[in-house]
Amino acid sequence: MLFHRLEGPDLLLMRGGAPSLSFEAILAEVDARRARGGSLTVVFDTAVPAARLYAVELPAVPALRALATAEGMAGPARLELGEELARLCEEGGGGGGEGGGGEGGVLWSEEEARLFVGDAGSLTAAHVDICPQLEFAHGLTGLKLLGVATREATPRLAALHAADYTQLDAAEAQAELLATRVPVDRPLDDAQRALLLDEAVTAVALEPGDLGVFDSGCLHFAANGLHWPVTGGMNAALYHGMLTRPLLAQLRAAARREAGGGDASGDEGDEDDAWAAGESLRPSDLLRELDADGAG
Repeated sequence: MLFHRLEGPDLLLMRGGAPSLSFEAILAEVDARRARGGSLTVVFDTAVPAARLYAVELPAVPALRALATAEGMAGPARLELGEELARLCEEGGGGGGEGGGGEGGVLWSEEEARLFVGDAGSLTAAHVDICPQLEFAHGLTGLKLLGVATREATPRLAALHAADYTQLDAAEAQAELLATRVPVDRPLDDAQRALLLDEAVTAVALEPGDLGVFDSGCLHFAANGLHWPVTGGMNAALYHGMLTRPLLAQLRAAARREAGGGDASGDEGDEDDAWAAGESLRPSDLLRELDADGAG
């Protein structure tokens, strides 16, 4: 789903399939129009059918409250996932606490969990997160196929299957279209089958009540509605990111790539502006936060 244009006055945001403004410029224009106090009309367009939609990275508490209100119910006032997950990490990884010095110590935790909600058959292409962290996936409803590669195999598999988020604008969109997906509602092609069956990939079914934990700096992919259409319908999961001391070296390597080169697979390289597309969380930002807290 893409911003297509703003109305009143009309401002075209896409031209010839490519953005005419950067994402940051679009947000600035939206903020400016809101500040003027007038009505704001945003027209969306999409190149895919209006089915198998997938809403990702939603702030969990307001999203769940809005969904609950639509059903005449009360949503959660807050979610205390961070505190509970930090406690589990301390018990299972050598202690240290948030900012602590133990081998398994939690150095950083997201302030707010994120909600991913999608129709059966929706999916996420194979990719490697720009800012590596320990990702906790909580199954809420439906079944999710989650596949994660080993750290050692990620460069090899990313070169074959991953979306390269270091590419810009139209090139980035094209790269994502070419990335391998593993659907659950149709037969797999050769590339999809090769990724799913690769010996370095672990595939699991995330059911309601399950907690899946993986390193987001490794190549991973997901598909909603496993065994579709038998368990078709809505799929929802909460994600919460956390950084522990064993992942600190990966974060520093990602920050070096951000500053001077390297691709999304984890290999060193010489991209001129690998991070210009703008991520909500950059490795350098997180490192600065850790250094300010004395945890880096």
